[in-house]
Amino acid sequence: LLPHGDKGAMLADVVLPGAAYTEKQATYVNTEGRPQETRAAADMPQNARTDWKIIRALSEFLEVTVPCNSLAEVQARLAEVCPTFAKVGEVEPTTFTTGSQKTSSGVVSKFEPAVENFYLTNPISRSSSIMAQCTRQLKKSASSYL
Repeated sequence: LLPHGDKGAMLADVVLPGAAYTEKQATYVNTEGRPQETRAAADMPQNARTDWKIIRALSEFLEVTVPCNSLAEVQARLAEVCPTFAKVGEVEPTTFTTGSQKTSSGVVSKFEPAVENFYLTNPISRSSSIMAQCTRQLKKSASSYL
């Protein structure tokens, strides 16, 4: 099992050797809607691979080969499909609201976070004593997602 595996990985039928976010160059969209590019801060374990390479290899195995041979080609395709990815560092306006909304039945519902503690939603953070300490220090408020 990979070093970052947790209970979910133990229950999985297949575990792909994906690198952690700290171990790869990647593009993310943060909660403000701002696309950000990152660089690897640490080397990935020997058997780990970047996500696009795993998907590319899987597509070859399934005989529906993804036509991207480099990270630059993946990023170009992302920008083509979703123009937000071409605007690294810029804030995109959201297309959802966070206030109370009327449902089709007329009942008013309020947007609620889907997770109790956003900062511990991945196995790397959950296994970190520093992250556990940091999240205990955060105030529980309506905007902290805790």
